[in-house]
Amino acid sequence: MYYEMIGFAQDQGNTVLSDVPAFAPGETALFLDFDGVLVELAETPDGIDVPPKLVPLLNALVDATDGAMALVTGRAISSLRGHLPGFRGVVVGSHGGEIDRGAGIETTVNVDTETVGRLVELVTAFAKCDAAYIAEPKPTGVVLHFRRNPDLRGSAYHFLETILHDIAGFEIHHSKMAFEIRPEGVSKDAAVRRLMGEAPFDGRRPVYIGDDITDEPALAYCRSVEGVAIKVGEGHTEGNFRMDGVADVRAYLAWSLSEPATM
Repeated sequence: MYYEMIGFAQDQGNTVLSDVPAFAPGETALFLDFDGVLVELAETPDGIDVPPKLVPLLNALVDATDGAMALVTGRAISSLRGHLPGFRGVVVGSHGGEIDRGAGIETTVNVDTETVGRLVELVTAFAKCDAAYIAEPKPTGVVLHFRRNPDLRGSAYHFLETILHDIAGFEIHHSKMAFEIRPEGVSKDAAVRRLMGEAPFDGRRPVYIGDDITDEPALAYCRSVEGVAIKVGEGHTEGNFRMDGVADVRAYLAWSLSEPATM
């Protein structure tokens, strides 16, 4: 079987693959989050481990879906591409604030670059007050991570709320052990809806796999249009299926390339 040949069969965790329907690649619009879905979360954004066999698997999915496959990530596209050299699919970055369909990165929202720069400066300076903080600049905003010390959650939110008091057009979003400042109207579900109206995604059944609170609106959308919405990990979800972790996702994707579709 293909998933055995690509080498992810042994990665399978506790999820029974038959519990989640195999998708027909030729009829599917596939959307995948990255951190916590395809790779394990790490202490720092750059500390992730990307197995060499991941890009071949993803490119096989791009080919099998005739290009109707996209990574939908909170990372900046430049960061994601840096971790996946040779990946040929569409990338939605910065939670929908930018997109690369293969012809270069485009921003999906008009933002004042000076304001973004100022926000990045303020958050970066604040992060230096405690070594547990990590500031992660984005083309359309900035993230303040507190994963090294979850007790900093309250002070992190209070600081971001304070600096946005007199800045219009931006809002705070919750993520896993982080808060992000990004432009109003930017979201993963908006990006998925946009792609579902374009070739080669249009007319296909969406399959979305995500692990974070930022994925929930996209999971809800896919479920609402009779697609498959898969939540990775614990917690409340709008999804209609659940997987335990990254190993299950990798095995499932490879399995769907070789098994007859069951949905």
